[in-house]
Amino acid sequence: KKERKRGYNQSMYFATGLSEATGVPVGQNVIKRVEYGESQTRKTREERWKAAQKAFAVIDKKAIAGKNILLVDDVITTGATLDACGVQLIQNGAASLHVATMVIAK
Repeated sequence: KKERKRGYNQSMYFATGLSEATGVPVGQNVIKRVEYGESQTRKTREERWKAAQKAFAVIDKKAIAGKNILLVDDVITTGATLDACGVQLIQNGAASLHVATMVIAK
């Protein structure tokens, strides 16, 4: 929803740049948000973690089965989104999980 509103996905630009530099392909449409809530920006750390836990689902298990995954996000605030996505990826067959981000908020 945010991508349609904004017109772009900043994390995808970041992932594409990493892909071009490393030769490792970007996996699109592997995991998606399945629950939409209000913006996380005004929530407490605890509220963000709770909201994120069931918000994502793997939709292409074959794409991650046995693979080493680099999960890319633009900003880490509490880590709730990356944690929720990471749990789903590991539970659905990823061999290992690594994270890359551009910014860590304080």
